[in-house]
Amino acid sequence: MLGTGIPSALGAKLGSPERDVVCVTGDGAAGFHFMEMQSAAREGLAVTTIVCAEGSWTMEEPNERQLYGRTFGTEMGTVRWDRVAEGLGCEGIFVDTRNALAPAIERARKSIAPTVISVKTDRDANMAVPAELGLRFAEVYQGPLG
Repeated sequence: MLGTGIPSALGAKLGSPERDVVCVTGDGAAGFHFMEMQSAAREGLAVTTIVCAEGSWTMEEPNERQLYGRTFGTEMGTVRWDRVAEGLGCEGIFVDTRNALAPAIERARKSIAPTVISVKTDRDANMAVPAELGLRFAEVYQGPLG
């Protein structure tokens, strides 16, 4: 569910400290509980958090446009989640190319510290969801259609 990825990842790591734990989240969802990365640093939980950072509450835009004909503050602007992570005592990695992602993940796996990989993603590409997938999402989110 929206925003619970980071605290859930910490719980997973506490429950199974021997396992690799990776949280993949959007930047809007990360904003709910990102301060828990400080808990990860304080507790020495070597989790990896990948934040897809496109600078927008993209998931909300279609709903707002459909219901109200416009959006309401969905633009977040640039947030360097890697730098925020460093301020909380974690390792931070910034990725802005596809080729840099695999080495960043490998670096995070080897780290003994909680690591945040901030991946610069494309908002427009995220908005370009094929219609059939959008309908499937709506069905899962709201129940059977029709």
